Amino acid sequence: MVRKRDSFWEYAEDLRNGRFLCKFCQKDFAGGISRIKSHLSGIRGRDVEICLQVPVDVQLAVVQAIDTPSKKAKTVAASNNTLEGESISTSSSAQMPNIREEKDKSIVDQSFAKLLILDSICSDAIQSPFFNDFVKGVAEYGPGYELPSSLTLKSLIMPGIKKEVEEYIHNVKIYLVKTGCTLMYNIWPSRNSYFETLLTYKNIFAYTPRGLACMDPSPYPMKELLLFEEAMSSIVEEIGPRHVVQFIINNDSDDSDEIRSTKDMLKKYPWIYMTNCATHGIGLLLKEIYWISFVYNTIQVAKLIVTYIYKHNVSVPLRRVRKGRRNYISFDICMLISLLEVEDELQALQVSIITLSTDWGRTPNYKQVGELLKGARLIDHAIHCKEFWIRGKKIAQVLRPMLQALCLVDGGGATSGYLYEMLERVKDAIIQCHDNTNFPYDRIWEIFNERRSDIIHPIHAIAAFLNPAYMCSEKFKENVELTNGINFALEHLVDEEEKEAFINQVQLYRMKVSNLFTAQAIIMLKTYHPHIWWECCGNHFPVLQKYAIRILSQPCGSSVCKRYQLRPKYGDDHAFMVNTMIMERHKVLETQMFEAIDLDKLDELSDNINYQHIDHEEWDDGDFEGLLFDLTEGRVNDMIDDVTCSWLDKWPLK
Repeated sequence: MVRKRDSFWEYAEDLRNGRFLCKFCQKDFAGGISRIKSHLSGIRGRDVEICLQVPVDVQLAVVQAIDTPSKKAKTVAASNNTLEGESISTSSSAQMPNIREEKDKSIVDQSFAKLLILDSICSDAIQSPFFNDFVKGVAEYGPGYELPSSLTLKSLIMPGIKKEVEEYIHNVKIYLVKTGCTLMYNIWPSRNSYFETLLTYKNIFAYTPRGLACMDPSPYPMKELLLFEEAMSSIVEEIGPRHVVQFIINNDSDDSDEIRSTKDMLKKYPWIYMTNCATHGIGLLLKEIYWISFVYNTIQVAKLIVTYIYKHNVSVPLRRVRKGRRNYISFDICMLISLLEVEDELQALQVSIITLSTDWGRTPNYKQVGELLKGARLIDHAIHCKEFWIRGKKIAQVLRPMLQALCLVDGGGATSGYLYEMLERVKDAIIQCHDNTNFPYDRIWEIFNERRSDIIHPIHAIAAFLNPAYMCSEKFKENVELTNGINFALEHLVDEEEKEAFINQVQLYRMKVSNLFTAQAIIMLKTYHPHIWWECCGNHFPVLQKYAIRILSQPCGSSVCKRYQLRPKYGDDHAFMVNTMIMERHKVLETQMFEAIDLDKLDELSDNINYQHIDHEEWDDGDFEGLLFDLTEGRVNDMIDDVTCSWLDKWPLK
């Protein structure tokens, strides 16, 4: 039988004199197929010069062929053994109990736990989407999957990923020539476990609609402000000063030195405008309003009802909200909104809640029965308290658009064309509560106006004006802020030789002339992101198109940077590691970045608010359970008999 010619001869020419010619690098070497594979593998130290021109897919195939011949033999042997015993394994597997499946999983779980322990891997690693992707990939591949060798990882797979990341960064830099970019930084502390010292790391990022990129290559914490300023200035020069549109700062006292340093650096680039992080500002707005006693007390009563419902398995279609690890205020607001959705179902209960509790018959003694009954009477009263529902609806009416605004800017997309409109919705919601006598309108209005001045920059006003969907809507009204926004852009962003054309084209845009607002352009208003709309439809107004794309392509918040807090280790390529994380997340969000944002659906789409049914145990709040048990029978009776519902203004309930 003639031996089959090795497939890798396809990439080399046999010179018939004991030598071969590589078809990629055009160099000839002595030897046969083994040396051909060594040459194409890219693995040094195999007694032959490596090929620098070989395509990655060919190189990967060669490395796998070199690395796994014995494994393939083992696989074949195992397959033969399986075939010989097929009838036995088939008959036995049909009768295999679920106990074995559970036992097998337990063994795998223990092996995984040992890996975490012995290799000092944090257990939080299982929450990483990259780890989950790997596990799913192995499961989809099947039992035949074998881990690559360390040599394969270091010599081929890792360099391949690095090349992919470099291409991603290259595309980001190419795209920012058209859209400009926003620079932002993240400052975060991390304790050095060896010296037990607290280090402060500073990472600088560049954002474009094509993606985010970590631009600071330094793996070490910057202790001197001078180094921070030099790093920022160096990055601006690397990108090209005229390609930097905005710098977002986190207007926090902790970052005051960095803010001053940034302002000093930007004096060299007067066209780069500096804005406060809207995510931080809206978060502070929500926090201040949340802690107003009227708002806080009402939300706590709602939380008490929801906790009791799930603690005692009351059957109502209450949507679940995933508990966030960092933002308890967002969670509590979502919980209130979820409760308001089932008001009718709760009030339609024909019997006391306590009789509906599935665990009622499991109470061990009469004392606990009495405590449960006391708590049930209070919860039942709260559910049928008209004043509670009125307050809850007013609070949700104001807080929901605020939460939507937070979701808007916290997502990491190009949101500058939407922020002004979203805060106008918040303002309208507050104004609608003006006539409610019990509602703390004046205090909320004062907080909103104070915080809004820190959030809204003149650039956000002109961005709203340049968002064609908003400008063409019935809600749009020109005012002094919009005029100031146009003047700001004219003074700071527009080149001197383009100012006259800019003003003329702004007037034509305001008039909605037909050669701009064509039938196709009007259809695209609701489906395409504003900067894409201008790119596709604004060719008749080239100057306005140029600046509209740059303004509308920028984000409003820098909180996205906090997702990539990766403490570097000595010798790590820190920027590569961070950008790998960014690139993988960008693959998921890429299509969304070019679509119009529906402000009405923000609370359903964001990570902050995720309606879903989850395990009852997550609602096991001992503090709230304790509140019910601490109340005396007399206090509960007084609360139920109080026609003014004054107990709603007193928290904790005592």
